[in-house]
Amino acid sequence: MNEPKRLPFGGEFSPGQVDLLWLLQAVQASKGDRQTLTEAIRVMYHTSSALRYSGKERTKQQLKRSGNVMIGMSNYGILDPETLTLTILGESLLKAPTDAARYELLARHILLALHGAALLQAISAISSRESHVTKKSLATELRSLGFEMPQASTKQLVMIKWLRLAGLIKDDSYDVDQQRLASLLSSVPTVLSDIELLTDNERLILRSLARLTQEPNQWVDARAVIKNAENLFGIRFDEDTWQRTLLKPLERKGWVELQRGTSGRGSRSGKVRGTSRFESEYVKRLLEEDAPLIPPELRAGLRVALSKIVADLKSPDTYVKGIALELLALRIASLLDLQPRKWRLRSPQTGGTEVDLIVEGARLLFSRWQIQCKNTSELHVDDLAKEVGIAQLIKSHVILLVTTGRVPGSVREMTRQVIEETHLQVAVLDGEMLHKVADDISSGALTLVEMLSGQARRALSQKAGQLAASDRIRSEASK
Repeated sequence: MNEPKRLPFGGEFSPGQVDLLWLLQAVQASKGDRQTLTEAIRVMYHTSSALRYSGKERTKQQLKRSGNVMIGMSNYGILDPETLTLTILGESLLKAPTDAARYELLARHILLALHGAALLQAISAISSRESHVTKKSLATELRSLGFEMPQASTKQLVMIKWLRLAGLIKDDSYDVDQQRLASLLSSVPTVLSDIELLTDNERLILRSLARLTQEPNQWVDARAVIKNAENLFGIRFDEDTWQRTLLKPLERKGWVELQRGTSGRGSRSGKVRGTSRFESEYVKRLLEEDAPLIPPELRAGLRVALSKIVADLKSPDTYVKGIALELLALRIASLLDLQPRKWRLRSPQTGGTEVDLIVEGARLLFSRWQIQCKNTSELHVDDLAKEVGIAQLIKSHVILLVTTGRVPGSVREMTRQVIEETHLQVAVLDGEMLHKVADDISSGALTLVEMLSGQARRALSQKAGQLAASDRIRSEASK
């Protein structure tokens, strides 16, 4: 299981609160002396703050805020936390000829080293769904991308302010300036979405190619690229299908050019080189980012409105229907602020009739959910029985069954029995409930939460007997 990613804590190292150039000069002037630097920041920025305090307590609070500025600078890679001197990045920022050049350099660092690219992807994804970009919606979207985002976190807002100064996010909106992004990364305007659609193995091949490319437009032996990837990443590729499953898709996606060989075993013959979008050193560094759990064919679909996803479940095309079913599971997880962890069963394995997704949450307490979505006329008792058995093995807490059809009385009765007789909670959404959530454009998430909250309240009542039974057992044991 991948460790959650984190945005850096910026503290009070934020535009509007501090001036970047002044801070860089203050660090240089302090020559590594903590007290000198802390006091300089306090006098410059915080002498009028902490007004509800007085005397020594007020000074203490001001110094605490100065410390937060220094922590933020350290987390952004500008200040060495041990020596309290400028890092290489900090020195480069100090030497930048203009504020514009300074903000551009910092923005590039944020994109490449501090998950700024993922933040821009999250903003674009929310906007594409015609939803409002807010502090909360950004935190939810970032969680779906594998980020740990504490409640009430402002990390994303501080980062956005720095990116605005570089012109990456427009001042009067949350629109990402794709042309500006392309300029900063020396690539094409669609570079982030292009990276987003790469499979794990495609990323590894490009990373291998980057290590073998010594100069621009260099042709590299395809056999060497494959062998290098196998050695570096501990993977093995089927020689007979390599050309069809990896090289040609990368060519179609615009990442590489192929030069077919005239000898050698077909799938590994010939040469390969990167295209202009791959040649950028910044793009090569972005490719080092681990690919998320969400498969590439689904990532673009996460920008689609829920009503469109539900409508596609009725498509005569099994591929469209299968993708929609997987997107439904992911969207439900997102609406419930749950983090996808593992696919147990995907729609290609079932002809587009069902998917199984394991998700987790950490609000107040850790919880593990099994979400099963079925594109069938009704649920069956066997569907629930299978999930209960799996829940025992993987230690789940909640089973959520979703169907586009109806839920017969036999399934509802078994749901009641499972809730009353086990530690599990079982929730069910039928087709009518699903449409109600999808059709509520303004507050579909709230509608879903209210539906499940109602079922949770019933479960609370149904599980009350478990405590009574436990009391009886203890009473009898004490006799």
